[in-house]
Amino acid sequence: MYKKRLFINGESLAGKNTYGMKRYTTELVSRIDTDRKIHDKYKVYLLIPENSDFKGEYHHIKILKIGKKRSGPIGRILFQQFTLPLFVKRNKAVGLDTSCALPIWGFRYIGVPDCIWEEYPENFRTFKEKLGRAYHIFRVKRIARNHKIQLFTLSEFSKKEICRFYGHIEDRIKLVQCGWEHMNLISENTEVFNKFPELKNGEYYFSLGSIYKHKNFEWIINAARNNPDMYFAVSGAYEYSTFFSSLNVDGLNNLVFTGYLTDEEVKTLIMHCKALIQPSFYEGFGLPPLEALSLGKRAIVSNSCCFPEIYKKSVIYIDPSSKIVDMNKLDKQTETPIDVLKKYSWKNAEKQLRELLLEGVS
Repeated sequence: MYKKRLFINGESLAGKNTYGMKRYTTELVSRIDTDRKIHDKYKVYLLIPENSDFKGEYHHIKILKIGKKRSGPIGRILFQQFTLPLFVKRNKAVGLDTSCALPIWGFRYIGVPDCIWEEYPENFRTFKEKLGRAYHIFRVKRIARNHKIQLFTLSEFSKKEICRFYGHIEDRIKLVQCGWEHMNLISENTEVFNKFPELKNGEYYFSLGSIYKHKNFEWIINAARNNPDMYFAVSGAYEYSTFFSSLNVDGLNNLVFTGYLTDEEVKTLIMHCKALIQPSFYEGFGLPPLEALSLGKRAIVSNSCCFPEIYKKSVIYIDPSSKIVDMNKLDKQTETPIDVLKKYSWKNAEKQLRELLLEGVS
């Protein structure tokens, strides 16, 4: 029986650090690998740069190394916008991009996770960053206008936002959402407490930080300042460390910046915190609260963007714009997250992606 070929962009899977869209791609590719219904219709391949250090192994997906990727932004553009789509077109295959590479031609299915680039221009301060933002918006605009491309996103909120910025294309946007089961495969690493002895079991709040305005780190600063008897731990990469040191945090001895943490260290700090806090003004999904709920922990999130849609009454909501933060008033009862965890799972994401890929395939 003839099968179409499905080529998945695997460029983002190289490298050591795990970030949002890499997690998303990793989990979806692993689910595709074992999905019999997809393999009944497609021969599935993962496209990887020849010079990448990718070491993944799959049972049913074949790995193809298709060309060298040069370093720097120009090298990334050439690989994403020329090497990948040209290979897909030459082989008359179906292209799938889950990593936000956004190839403007050659791919049939493309994920657009959110509209943060569009909504928050203040995230991009340097000329280089502004140029990157303009390039991102250019790609999404081209993709949104191409009726041969099927888009997918993370939430109903993001779907509405895409339509707000790029026109009424609701019929071309499906949902392929996030899950939490990867947390079961991550081990704890309690050595992280040796690095930060001020963090005591069950006596601190934990957040995953970012330099970006929409992440609203100022709320954490206000919470630490208004609650000097409580500890707050924030993780983040090196560039966040620079941003952190430039803020007015003098005298806040109860605010601990951990720097970059491994998955094992992040899980450990979630497991032993009083609650995870995500005070973002804007998110396409917001995965950390789901991860926390899956580990039996409480989550405190903003009452904006996609959070009420996803988390219902299983979390504690805060006003992200509030300058006065009394953590004692946030000790509230929440409903069990069972229904949330059942709905937002990688198993369901696999089903959503399968329906997307098999729609119209004979």
